[in-house]
Amino acid sequence: MNDSALEVRKTDYIANLEDVYSIADTMIKSGLFKDVRQMQQAAVKIIAGRELGVGPFASMKNIYIIEGQTTISSNLIAAKVKSNPKYDYRIKELNDNGCVIAFYEWNNGEADHLGDSKFDHQDAIKAGLANKTNWQRYPRNMYFSRAISNGVKFYCPDVFYGMTVYTPEEIDDDWAVDPAEVEVVTEIIQEEIEGTLIEEVEGLGATVTPVDPKPSMEVPEKMTIEFAESITGSKGERYGDLPTDQLAHRYNALNNKLKKGVKSEEKDEVLMKMDAISTLIKHRNNG
Repeated sequence: MNDSALEVRKTDYIANLEDVYSIADTMIKSGLFKDVRQMQQAAVKIIAGRELGVGPFASMKNIYIIEGQTTISSNLIAAKVKSNPKYDYRIKELNDNGCVIAFYEWNNGEADHLGDSKFDHQDAIKAGLANKTNWQRYPRNMYFSRAISNGVKFYCPDVFYGMTVYTPEEIDDDWAVDPAEVEVVTEIIQEEIEGTLIEEVEGLGATVTPVDPKPSMEVPEKMTIEFAESITGSKGERYGDLPTDQLAHRYNALNNKLKKGVKSEEKDEVLMKMDAISTLIKHRNNG
């Protein structure tokens, strides 16, 4: 499959500064972005996002200008790495005491380990962060945020075209974490580790209680848009209802799962889901 098919379609309705201000005005009037009060602030977000390859809505939701620095939410940083055909990452360790993320670069179908990015409790103490409210309430998310941000700086800065990226809490220690972002990052974390849970349990010699299999689906010989849209995820969400960036993330997760090795009875389902996602993204990109 062509890697470009997984890229979220870039907005093509911004031709000049007037368009930027028009979109910024719409965003502010929507009332969805409580941190932005002036059109100029929204315009700066949109312009910054455009330079980073991010659309206006994602820019308004995930980009913040703090003390003159462009900051990006950790879930957007993670999504950009996952959607980049050149790079990938794996969470090696994540708990209330720290996070370790391994970064990889794809070369001729092989994943080369670039190195690990670690941020743990001792790092938080050295940085004077351990007693901050966010670190007390959401330790796993905060460790993940610092580890993914540092990892991009160390191993794949070209994901953001060489721009040094920071998360909001890196610039403002008392930054109020958005509960919605915590939910998204937690979902990313869960998706990263859930594929290895059964392998780890089996490795400890424990008994794994099999889950009742889902009813078999009659897969058409050629993947159709209708069938692709009807496929549901583990939480019952239809692929057809998911935004393109989430579909791209799921494709990469499935592809990585396949490369790690899956049981023969799972392989067909993984390939079918990848085919469905590929079909949907191509259809959307072609308009």
